[in-house]
Amino acid sequence: MTRRTCCYCAIFLLWLSVSRAQAHPHVWVTFHSEILYAADGIMTGIRHA
Repeated sequence: MTRRTCCYCAIFLLWLSVSRAQAHPHVWVTFHSEILYAADGIMTGIRHA
């Protein structure tokens, strides 16, 4: 075998041994936002939970 053929075989065997990640792509998030006001009616912030 030539050196190039050995290199190709090694790359091919490495490619066969690698598996894809099986992560689930969906993420469900529940959140609540509340607008905060000062006594004079001016918005002062947003609270997230």
